[in-house]
Amino acid sequence: MRAGIAGGVASVVVWFCVPALAACGCLSTMSGRRLVRAAWVLRTRGVAAEGRLESFRVISTENGPLTRYVYAYTDARGARRECVGTDTGGAAWVRVLYDPADPDGGSQVGTGTAGMLVFGVVLLLVGGIPVLVGSAGAAVVAVTSAFV
Repeated sequence: MRAGIAGGVASVVVWFCVPALAACGCLSTMSGRRLVRAAWVLRTRGVAAEGRLESFRVISTENGPLTRYVYAYTDARGARRECVGTDTGGAAWVRVLYDPADPDGGSQVGTGTAGMLVFGVVLLLVGGIPVLVGSAGAAVVAVTSAFV
């Protein structure tokens, strides 16, 4: 009789934990996929342009002040665009990498995309896919233990 109560409590605990685990896995998977896609698009069809410092703004964060630099650049069609960077040190000119197919959506200060690509893959392989598989397995265990 005691094993049945313990099994029921374990099933309830699993049912409360599975949605949280699945949500974390979904967020990690979506974020990792977005990073990998953005890095891949910039690597394959990105165009570099010269960006000129337009303005900067200091904002307060939990880790102290953070300076955001706004750079203006001209895309291949001649339209003026803006890109925000935080790790430029306020350089007067920088290289801006942007996607000509989506100039408003995908641009970054600097031409390096390796870090973004690696971080996206790590999110997928460590935080996303294994957590989703684990939460699905825990749900299967909870369902089978409820009917056994």
